[in-house]
Amino acid sequence: MKRRVVKPLIVQMIGVLLTQCVILEYNPLATAWLGAVTAVGGGYFIMFPLMIVGLFNSMGIIGCVKYGTLMVAVMNTVLLHRKKSKTVNINSIAVITGASTLLMELGEWFMDTDLTTLYGENLLYDSYYRLFIIFMLTLVSGSGSMVFCIAIKGFLENGLNMSIKDDNKMWTDRRIESAAMGFRYLSDRIMNLPGADMKNKDTMNASHLANQLTGEVCAECVNSGVCWGSKSQNSKKNIMNMIELAKNNGKVSREILPEEVSAQCINQGELITGVNSIFERARLNFIWRSRMEEGREAVALQLNEMADIIESFGEKDYAEEKKYDRAKRVVGQLLKEMKNPARKISISRVDGGIIFVEIKLMKKMKKGFDRKKFGGEVSKLLQVKMSYELCSDITISMVQDTNFNVICKVAKRVKENEPISGDNYSITKLKFGKCLLSVCDGMGVGKKAGKYSGIVLDMLEQLMKNGFEKETSLKLINSTLMCGNQWDSPMAIDVGMIDLYSGTCNLVKMGAACTYIKRGNWVECIKSTTLPIGSVKSAEMETVSKKLYNGDFVIMISDGVTDGFEAGEREEAVGRIIMDIDTNNPQKLANQILESVEKKLGTRRKDDMTVLVAGIWDKI
Repeated sequence: MKRRVVKPLIVQMIGVLLTQCVILEYNPLATAWLGAVTAVGGGYFIMFPLMIVGLFNSMGIIGCVKYGTLMVAVMNTVLLHRKKSKTVNINSIAVITGASTLLMELGEWFMDTDLTTLYGENLLYDSYYRLFIIFMLTLVSGSGSMVFCIAIKGFLENGLNMSIKDDNKMWTDRRIESAAMGFRYLSDRIMNLPGADMKNKDTMNASHLANQLTGEVCAECVNSGVCWGSKSQNSKKNIMNMIELAKNNGKVSREILPEEVSAQCINQGELITGVNSIFERARLNFIWRSRMEEGREAVALQLNEMADIIESFGEKDYAEEKKYDRAKRVVGQLLKEMKNPARKISISRVDGGIIFVEIKLMKKMKKGFDRKKFGGEVSKLLQVKMSYELCSDITISMVQDTNFNVICKVAKRVKENEPISGDNYSITKLKFGKCLLSVCDGMGVGKKAGKYSGIVLDMLEQLMKNGFEKETSLKLINSTLMCGNQWDSPMAIDVGMIDLYSGTCNLVKMGAACTYIKRGNWVECIKSTTLPIGSVKSAEMETVSKKLYNGDFVIMISDGVTDGFEAGEREEAVGRIIMDIDTNNPQKLANQILESVEKKLGTRRKDDMTVLVAGIWDKI
């Protein structure tokens, strides 16, 4: 019963998350997901109002009304199609979703565009460019609904432990590969639109602006034959000088007009008005095109990341369960002897070799079931220690026990006279022995910085909990921040993933302060030279992997801990403080680091300070 409830809940949660995936002020993926859920099943009637709330949060009231109307149209059309055909045809669903999106976006474009004013190369090109983006995003919506239909149907019917026949698996892999290739093709086409970069460079070119000015102002002047005859060299020089003045000062006025222009031009007022008008149009075109260039690159990046995720589905090997056929028979016999017969038993290796057992009982578990005995017998059979992940009335799930324990503690200080810290941290236990640690330092201090850093960590947690790799998650978050980012607030982020089976710690840093590894009296500093997340279009990150041993500590800090020390000695100074502290208690270590830093500096706190300490120990 729980499985039947949990799966639709996961489907609905993903739908709500996709409402935050705004691409160039459009959201084709949310509509595609709702269309797929309506076609396949999974609770669209519950998900729809939740997605409306998500759209309101990400796109405001206008976007909420626009896409709410689109979603209603898609749902009704898909439901009519299902009622008529009695089957789910993913090609038809793709056509319905794509056509609905196209009609909605074309209608909005038509209402926003005054067709009588489409004159001049720039405005006409801008209109065609927007139409091209609408067409591309329509393809994303249609093809996305096809992929989502396959993914949702497979998940709802079979889950993570489904057994697939070879011919069906090959067919599915081909569809996944084709879908990934389609997303990569769209990404490549969007990134390589012919002439887009060159046109934007020409927009602010001084010679180009000078030619426009000559044609619009000087051509109508009665003295143009003199200025552009014997004095053409001086006239061209004067025009170029006025354009440079406009660039430097924002506009030209009589007070800053060059003396050569005052002495030669008889229509100074019209010339000044013409220069300011042409320069302002060029400036607005340049800003608008630059924003479109940023959005275009963000769209391309997100499509590439989506292709990577889709391809990863085809890499899973579902035939692993066959190796444990004998073990399943033995477990089934054991459950019969304990008077709790099983309906389904699954034993497989997940996430790089971890043994996972899931059992569905025929009926409600009888009272007196000896969990300790059963766990011991399964561990003996599989020759590894197993621990219970879930043991409910009808479901038993067990996972291979980890080799290490981890304890995480935090100490914080807020900037002087500030009520709220701009730093945020996250400690999240993920499935299969993974522990996610992260510290995000919002730019600035106070409530605003704390809010934005908290949003980034919330996105990271949700993506990681839903199976995304940390590097992919950071890239998606970065592209989300860059795509229509109104925050204008990059953030330093430090992410660590501790594997409690192997004892390794993988660190990913984007503009973050130094991370320390403490082992006895030895301390190692891991520095970062990358820029913060949300500051560049293509996310740059440093990845480091370290092997941890019994009694080691991983120490993450925000910039405020080191900023009070002299440049060039900051990391070493904090490293010496950590080295001198003798304790095996993570909380005491975090507290003493901050106390020692404050004692060394002896001044008022100029920034928020956060210290996250994770201690790792062998399991006894």
